[in-house]
Amino acid sequence: MSKLEILTEPNPTLHEKCKKVKFFDDKLKKLAHDMGKTLLDNNIYIGLAAPQIGKSIRLIVIEYDPRRVLPEEEWEKCKEKPIPLTYLVNPKITWCSPEKESGNEGCLSLPDIEIPVERHKEVNVIAQDLNGNKIKIRAKGFFAKIIQHEIDHLEGILITDRANIKPSRIIFAGTPQFSATILERIIKSPYKPYLVVTEPDKPTGRGRKLEENPVKIAAQKAGIEIWQTKSIRQLAEKIKNLNPDLLIVAAYGQIIPKDILIAPKFGCVNVHPSLLPQYRGAAPIHAAILNGDAITGVTIMKMDEKIDHGPILSQIEFPLNHQYDTPTLSDVLAHLGGNLLVNTLSLYLLKEIKPQKQNHNLATFTKLIQKDDGRIKWNENPIAIERKIRAYKNWPGAYTALNGKKLKIHQAHIDNGKLIIDRVQLEGKNEMDFSEFQRGYRKNIDFLNKIC
Repeated sequence: MSKLEILTEPNPTLHEKCKKVKFFDDKLKKLAHDMGKTLLDNNIYIGLAAPQIGKSIRLIVIEYDPRRVLPEEEWEKCKEKPIPLTYLVNPKITWCSPEKESGNEGCLSLPDIEIPVERHKEVNVIAQDLNGNKIKIRAKGFFAKIIQHEIDHLEGILITDRANIKPSRIIFAGTPQFSATILERIIKSPYKPYLVVTEPDKPTGRGRKLEENPVKIAAQKAGIEIWQTKSIRQLAEKIKNLNPDLLIVAAYGQIIPKDILIAPKFGCVNVHPSLLPQYRGAAPIHAAILNGDAITGVTIMKMDEKIDHGPILSQIEFPLNHQYDTPTLSDVLAHLGGNLLVNTLSLYLLKEIKPQKQNHNLATFTKLIQKDDGRIKWNENPIAIERKIRAYKNWPGAYTALNGKKLKIHQAHIDNGKLIIDRVQLEGKNEMDFSEFQRGYRKNIDFLNKIC
């Protein structure tokens, strides 16, 4: 038996109506057993349908033990009976109870999404086993929900279809790699944008060649239409005429004007890399590192006219240690934010989330980083200098001057309260270990003594 790869939305196979199984041969049995192994290897998941592993046939596998999903102290109270590994071929619901109930459901093909779905409390099902023998099942409670969920897959129906939360006109606005990571995540979700707004290509390097930003590159790979502008205000009328359902903003780099904020049916949602109301503004990741915070995180908020001022939809915390610099922390928070966004949108669009007003009295603000912010003042506390080196990694870089040239400090650490420099780069030279640099610049002993 082998573990199979599970398809995720928006793969078209997940939306196909599956074909009836006609041959009950070894090929079918092997596929079923591989599906069973795949299901069990995912530990807490309880059902798998053939289209989820790329086979558009009417076959489902179910296995459920409440002890794997409930805390140990709740085992004795649980009235649900375990469901042994069960293979159902060509299953069909022949009767449904009129009574229904709503409960949260997740899906392997929709990672990070959990939404309320209404199901019948009881169902009768006819099916066949792997040998073609007829099976009759009367399913109640949780078992009934599982069967209905998996048979939905055979009809090309996902939980997002049941909940009717697939807005088709989503716009995404962002520019740097943080934004691109989030865009790549939602492209793989039910909320793939049909339009991306981003800043213009910028000249870089000695040749001043125009370079495409990460969001534009990600949008091009996904075949999404791209609008680039120096001022989003210039697009206000065009965006309003599109009658968008939702605008998602992540590190776009421009203030969104009111006439755009009110244009989408569901408003505008922002992904912000801090635990608002802390660190509003342009540089929350830098601020968390500079201040030596033990915890940071991501906030999903509904935007209003003020910067990072709108009500909170959801938040997630992340423990922060001295190993993170701005690029690595930005990457972590972008992945966390992308997953949180997808899960939050599911509930937000169903009006299952009540936006929570921020405590504006606790708000703190960050400023736009300037080139001179990276200049090291050697009379500062060594811990503050080390944090600056990590916070300003890549840009503007932490630096000092040596004989009229810029010396970048790429990496350092603290040992018994003393700053230990690890990696440096002199203007016009390659990056190197500080020990190697010391050997080559012994004549600058006074300078070296100052920074060691």
